Amino acid sequence: MTSPSRRTARRWRELLMASHRRYTRANGDALAGSVTYSLLVGLVPVLLLVGTVLGWAGTDHSTVARGVRTAADRTLPTEVAQVVTTASADLDRSLTWVSAAIVLWLSVRSVRALRTAFRAVCGQDNGSGNPVLDNLRDVWLAAALYAAATVAVVVVVAMPTRVSAEVAGAVLLGGLVGGLMWLLPWPDERRPSPARTAWAAVAATVVVLLLGTLGGTYLEHTMPGRSAVFGAVATLVATALWVALSVRAVLRALSIASVVEEWSHPALPDDRPLWVVVPAYQEAAGIGATLAALAAQDDTRFSLVVADNASSDATVAVVEAFAATAPFPVHVVVEPERGVGHAVGAGVRFALDHGALLIARTDADALPRPDWVSAIRDRFARGAEVVCGASVPRRDEHPTWAERFVLPSVQRLLALYGRYRGEHRGPDYLAPYVLTHGHSFAITADVYSRAGGASLQRLEEGSEDVELLNRARRVTPHVVRADEVVVENSLRRLREWGVRRTLLWYWDRRYVPPTSDEVHVR
Repeated sequence: MTSPSRRTARRWRELLMASHRRYTRANGDALAGSVTYSLLVGLVPVLLLVGTVLGWAGTDHSTVARGVRTAADRTLPTEVAQVVTTASADLDRSLTWVSAAIVLWLSVRSVRALRTAFRAVCGQDNGSGNPVLDNLRDVWLAAALYAAATVAVVVVVAMPTRVSAEVAGAVLLGGLVGGLMWLLPWPDERRPSPARTAWAAVAATVVVLLLGTLGGTYLEHTMPGRSAVFGAVATLVATALWVALSVRAVLRALSIASVVEEWSHPALPDDRPLWVVVPAYQEAAGIGATLAALAAQDDTRFSLVVADNASSDATVAVVEAFAATAPFPVHVVVEPERGVGHAVGAGVRFALDHGALLIARTDADALPRPDWVSAIRDRFARGAEVVCGASVPRRDEHPTWAERFVLPSVQRLLALYGRYRGEHRGPDYLAPYVLTHGHSFAITADVYSRAGGASLQRLEEGSEDVELLNRARRVTPHVVRADEVVVENSLRRLREWGVRRTLLWYWDRRYVPPTSDEVHVR
């Protein structure tokens, strides 16, 4: 049983990784760049409209310009305030209703870029399918945004001291960010609740203000003695950089909040029949530890089928002796055709014939962690259809520092290499390639059947687990890498063959032992 603190830490790690996946799949950085461009281009129209609205209210032109400059100076980072101050010098409250409407319409692009980005990081569609309705909604949101900017200027200018103005500016900025987070996404289950939206807005606002403070402090110490041209360029670059990083912070915060919102609703328990398949060949000496690890699972609501690949030792006898006291049903299937693919296929076919709807697989020299089955069920309950778990060295084999840390790092690099290989990419794949291990793998019966099942091949002929993963990726997008689904794997192949030959073995079998018997290290 894992401790509550470890479960909590694992949960938070899962949330952050899920948020990152959503952000990257939505092309968050590209969206942030589009929003940054739109906001910078739309700065002058915003100031013109703010000045116009205040002018219609009877405020003198010089007072409007001074108010904008004061609000910018008290609220924004120094360099950004300089840009706003320069723009405010040309404020003209003589805009007519027609020209104001034109400026409003042109600057709707900023709102469109914002709502596109906000909805994407919430996992939502961009538009409703009705362009007229979408444009009208953007106009309304733009008008609301400009009204909020006008109110912010008035409130900040009215503050008696700089400190109170900065506090008011921070509060108003947080309110503006929170309002956008709430108004722009569609009102469905992926939009964060008001409470989570508020927390996300506070976190994003703190980051935005911190970026402005740090950036301003840095430039204050580097600007003295520089030329006017350098100062102007540095100011523009600082403004663009601050806006870009601020937009990314807001999008990241919203992405996390939306994922938390989804995960806050506990998944219904997945009670579908689960079968664990263990292929085995000449494993009489070691399979007992694997069976004991399965018996020690905190969720034993599964059936076990051991697919013996015509072993000549006492593998079957060990399994049958274990079955007498096992906390779950145990079955033995003998597959005479040599090859791990043949063994896995025989085991899965037996499970499917007896009502299995979920299939998990591990190996006869591996030790699933006590929460392995429950973690797999949790992933299936949350919508996964293929679960690729993690692999760590067996602790009872006393791994060295390099075996504990260097080997997993190399595996990660190989997975990254695998993701960008041509044969692992293409329009027919519905999900990205992920690192997979045959000894920590699970799949629904439906996807297994639609994917065509395991590849019937010998171990030295290829990686049947990778082949099954790629087949599954062609029929479902719900493929997940689950680092909490952990199996301790044996180091005997690594120690027998050495690092170089082991890596070449996993790299498309570029190394294969000279005889078939040497493939199965015992």
